[in-house]
Amino acid sequence: NDEKIGSVFVISPKLTYYEKVNAYLDFSINRLSEVFSNR
Repeated sequence: NDEKIGSVFVISPKLTYYEKVNAYLDFSINRLSEVFSNR
């Protein structure tokens, strides 16, 4: 049980990190598309 809990805590930060990166990329791409479309 301890090993399973440890693996969950090890994996979850990575998932949240990649989710933040993906959300940031989506935001930046949308922002760039808005800037280019306004020109």
